[in-house]
Amino acid sequence: MCYGSIVSGVMNMVGSGIQAYGQYSQAKAEKKAAFRQAELETMRAAEARSQAADAALEQGERRRQLVATGLAGAAANGVALNASPLDTSSMWEQDQEAVGAYETSKIEHDADVQAWGFLSNADMLRYQGKMATYAGRYKAWGSLLSGAGSAAGSASSAYSSYTSGGSAYSS
Repeated sequence: MCYGSIVSGVMNMVGSGIQAYGQYSQAKAEKKAAFRQAELETMRAAEARSQAADAALEQGERRRQLVATGLAGAAANGVALNASPLDTSSMWEQDQEAVGAYETSKIEHDADVQAWGFLSNADMLRYQGKMATYAGRYKAWGSLLSGAGSAAGSASSAYSSYTSGGSAYSS
C-alpha cells in the first residue's frame, strides 16, 4: 500500500476541514458586523427624527418671537392691534403662522427622508449579512467536497499502486 498517498489524502481532508471552518467563521463574523451596522443605522434614524423634533420646537419659538417683536413694533408705531381677522396686523400674524407651519413641516419632512435613508441602509446591511452567511456555507461545503475529492483521488492512487505491486513507501 502507498503510505504517501494515504497521508496526502488525510492531509487534504484535514486542510479542507480547516478551510471550511474558516470560511464558515468568517461568514458568521460578517453577518454579525452587518447586523451591528444595521442597528447603528436604525439608531441614526431615531436620532434624525429626534433632532428634527428639537429643531421644529426651536423654529416655532423663533417664529413666535418674531411675531411678538413685529406686533410690538406695530403697536409702538401706532398701528391698532384689533382682533379682527381682516386687520392688517392680524393678517400679518396669520401669514407668519402659516410660514412657521410650513417651515416646521419641511424640517419634519427632511428628517423623515433622512431617517428613511438610514432605515433602508439598515435593511440592506441585514440582507448582506444573511447573504454572507449563505455564501460562507456554500464555500465551506465546496471546500469539504473538494477535499473529499482529493482524498478519494489519493486513495484511488494508493489502491492502484497497491494492486499493481508498488512499494508501500512510494508516493
